[in-house]
Amino acid sequence: MKVLLVEPRESSRDALRRAFAARDCSVRGFASLEEAEPSLSDFAPDVVVAAADVPGGDIARFLRRARSSDSRRSVFALVDADDLDRGVATIAAGADDFLWRPVSDARVAQLLVSAKARREREERSEATRLELARAQLRDALPGRSPRWLGALASLERAAASGASVLLTGESGTE
Repeated sequence: MKVLLVEPRESSRDALRRAFAARDCSVRGFASLEEAEPSLSDFAPDVVVAAADVPGGDIARFLRRARSSDSRRSVFALVDADDLDRGVATIAAGADDFLWRPVSDARVAQLLVSAKARREREERSEATRLELARAQLRDALPGRSPRWLGALASLERAAASGASVLLTGESGTE
């Protein structure tokens, strides 16, 4: 799994990096949200762990962006043990959960199990949505000629890619 860490405290960031790396994760760590933001798209992490107290950054906006750019991504906030209110606020802002500093190795392992389960659920859900869309397409656009079935197969491939498609033809033909 790929993990993006945003933690201004260098010692905490290094400890987290080692804990994730020990579990065969590819890890990128940053001290600020501004530095980390491009990695949401170019690194495409499976897991984001961001400190809620990063100075000069809008953690709520960052968490929402992390979530919206990939619904399969697990997003966690990192808070001090005495800051329950901030932890709850990060969940309202889009985090799946929050972690207390310092984060234990057991909690890192638990986080990864949770992230993997989320990714698998989202992938199954996406496969189900695609199958339903295929069934609706077959029902809405009847026809059995080889050319028509080939056109439907092309539409299904385009739908999986997210590309826009323009379907033209004479009315009443199959």
